[in-house]
Amino acid sequence: MPSKDMKFYAGIDIEPMRSPLSRKSPTYSIAIYQGKDTLIFEKRNVKRHKLIQYLNKYKVSFLAMDNIFELVKDNKELYQYIKKFPVGIKIIQVTGNPAATETLKPLKIISQQNNIKVDFSDPLEAAKACIQLAYNEIGYEIRLFKDETKIVIAPSKVPGKGGQSINRYKRNLTSRILNISREVQSLLEKGNLDYDLSVRKSEFGLDWAHFLVYSNYKNVYKIVKPAFTPKIKIKVTPVKQKEVEYVPLKGKKDDLIRNRRLIVGLDPGTTIGLAIMDLKGRLLNLISQKQMSRNDIRKLIYNKYGLPAIIGTDVPKIPRFVEKFANSTNALIYHPHSTIKVAEKIELVNEYIKTHPGDINVDDAHQRDALVSAIKAYQFFKDRFNKVETKVREMNLNVDIDIGEVKEYIIKGHSVFDAISLASPSIDEEETKEIESTSIFTKIKKLEKNKKILENRIERLQNKNTMLLNEIQGLNLEIKNFREKASQIDELKNIIENLRDQEYKELRKERSIATLDKEISQLKKQVNRKQYKINRLSEELDKSNKESELLRELNLIDKFYNIIVLQNFSMDAIQNAKIENDIIFIKNISGAGPNTALELVDKRIRCVIYDTKICATIPHEAEEVFRRNNIIIIPAEQFKMIKINEYEDHVLINKKSFEEIYKKWVEKHEEKLLLEKEKQLKTILSRYRNERKKKIN
Repeated sequence: MPSKDMKFYAGIDIEPMRSPLSRKSPTYSIAIYQGKDTLIFEKRNVKRHKLIQYLNKYKVSFLAMDNIFELVKDNKELYQYIKKFPVGIKIIQVTGNPAATETLKPLKIISQQNNIKVDFSDPLEAAKACIQLAYNEIGYEIRLFKDETKIVIAPSKVPGKGGQSINRYKRNLTSRILNISREVQSLLEKGNLDYDLSVRKSEFGLDWAHFLVYSNYKNVYKIVKPAFTPKIKIKVTPVKQKEVEYVPLKGKKDDLIRNRRLIVGLDPGTTIGLAIMDLKGRLLNLISQKQMSRNDIRKLIYNKYGLPAIIGTDVPKIPRFVEKFANSTNALIYHPHSTIKVAEKIELVNEYIKTHPGDINVDDAHQRDALVSAIKAYQFFKDRFNKVETKVREMNLNVDIDIGEVKEYIIKGHSVFDAISLASPSIDEEETKEIESTSIFTKIKKLEKNKKILENRIERLQNKNTMLLNEIQGLNLEIKNFREKASQIDELKNIIENLRDQEYKELRKERSIATLDKEISQLKKQVNRKQYKINRLSEELDKSNKESELLRELNLIDKFYNIIVLQNFSMDAIQNAKIENDIIFIKNISGAGPNTALELVDKRIRCVIYDTKICATIPHEAEEVFRRNNIIIIPAEQFKMIKINEYEDHVLINKKSFEEIYKKWVEKHEEKLLLEKEKQLKTILSRYRNERKKKIN
C-alpha cells in the first residue's frame, strides 16, 4: 500500500459570485499536491467538466473543500457526479458535518486553530488550506457508498420463445453463466475478499448469479472488471448508502457500542429475519428486511444494542451466511441437531409471547424462524446462565463484575470459577491472602466455596461430556441415514436409467407406429381418390351407354352425331375425355397450344367446333398445327345443336347438315391451301428471276 505522502490530494474552492444553483456554469480554483508539501498542479477559473479531467489525470485519492454544496446542488446530483471521479476517491468537507449545520465552522477559524495562515480572499489559497486540513485529518468524509460491491452475472437480454434451437441456446447460456460465476468465485477467493453468493439454478447451469462482496468498489474493480457481450453481461457496482453518511476523519469510532452481550437469531435468505435478545431472554428487536448484508446487520447491532455472543439458527446444517457472520463477530453458533417442525416453531413462539409480557408482533415466517433460533439458543444456555448469577451472588465479591462478560466466558466453554476470575481482574493473590488470614473460619468457608466451584465444574464437564456424546450419537445417526439415503439414491438412479431405457424403447415404438399410421392414412386417401375416379368414370360410361340406348330407341343414332363437349382446351381434359367419333366441341379454345393440338391429331379428329362467344380467335400455334394436319375448325354458330342432358357434356348435330357445312369449310380450306401454294410458287419464281438477272449483269 502506498504511503500517505505518495498519495495525491486535491483542494477546490468556488470562484467569487458563482454558484451551482445559478444558470451560469460555476468555475473553481484547484490545487493538487502529492503528500502535504509537494505542489504539482494549480489553476484558476476551471469549469466542472475540466475538474473531472484533472482529478482523473492525476488519480487523486482525496478531494477536499469547505462546502460540498458549492460543487453540487444536492445529494442526488452528488451521486451522479461522483460516478465520473477516479475510482475510490474520498470527498472531504473540512469545515464540519454537512448534515449538522450548527456544528459547522468557517474555513478561516478552523485554519487558524490548526496554525494555517493563508489569504482566504483568494480561492486558490483557500483550496490549498483545504488540502492541509484534510492531510491532518481535519473534517468529515462524505460516504455515498458502503464498503460493499455487487457483481451481477446475467444474460444480456431475456431469450424469447424462439424456434427449434432455443433449448440448446438456453443450455449454452446457463452453463456459460455457471462457468463465469466459478471464475469470479476463484478470483475473489484468491484476492481474500469475503462475499455472499445467491443464484437461480437451472437444469444445466445458472439463470443468474449475484455476488455481494464485502469490500469497497476500488478493491473489487482491481480483480473483477465489468463486461458486456451479446449473450452475457457482468455488472460491477458499488452499493449505495440508504442515506449519505458523514464520518469524522479522526476520533472515536463506534461510540454507541455497549458492553451488553446478545443472542442473535438469524434466518438468512433474500429476506433476512433478525431477532436480537439479551442474555436474560428479553427480546430487544424483531425485524425482517430484504437485501440486508452482513455489514448492515453488524452495524445495526453494534450501534444500537451491543455485542453478539451467540448466533442462533433453526436448521441443523449451519448456513454459510450465519457461519460467516458469526466468524466476523467472534460469536458462538447454536444450531439444533434435527429439523424443527413448523408446528413446533409456532408453539414455541406462542409460549414465549405468553411468558414475556410486551408488544411482540411476529409479522412473517422470516421473523418467526429468527425468533425460534434465538429462543432455542437461550433455552440451551439458560440453566448455566442462572447458575452463574447464583454463584456470583453467593461469592459476595467486593468488586464490580460484568455478569455479561462472565456469561460470555461460560458460552466459550470456561468454568464458572475461571469465568469469574477472567471477568474480575481486580482480584489478586495479595487480596485473597488478606481475606484468608482474617480467620480460620473464613479460610474454611473459602475452601468450601472452592469445593463447590470444583464440584460445579465437574458437573458442568460431565454435562458437557454427555452433551457431546449425545451430539456424536446424533451425528452417527445422521451419517447412517446419509449412507442409507446414498444407497437409496443409487437404487433410484438405476431405476431411473431402466425407466429411461424403457421409455426410449416405447418412444421409438410409438414413433414407428405413428409413422406407419401416417403412411396407411396416406395410402387410404390415394385409394379413395382412385376409387372416386373409378366411380366417376363408371357413371360416365353408364350414362354414355344409356344415351346410346336412348338414341337407338328414338331411332336417332343413325341421323345424328353424338359429340362430346369439353369446357376447356387442356391436356387433362383431352386425355380424360371419352371421344366416340372424329368430331369434338371445345367451348373455350383460348388455352390451345401446339402440344394439345397434336394430341387431337393423335386421336384422328377431323373437325374441331368452338364457341366464338367465349373465344373469338384461335391461338396461332394451335391453328397452324390444325392446318398442317387438315383438321377443320368451325364456329359453333354454324350448327343447330341439341343438348341431351343437364351436364351439357354431349350435344347432337344432324349428320346431313353437318356434312354439308363441313364440306363447304373443307373447300375453303383447300382453296386457302392452293392460294398459299401459288403465293409460294410466285415467290420462288421471282427470287429465281432476280438471281438470273444478277448473273447476266
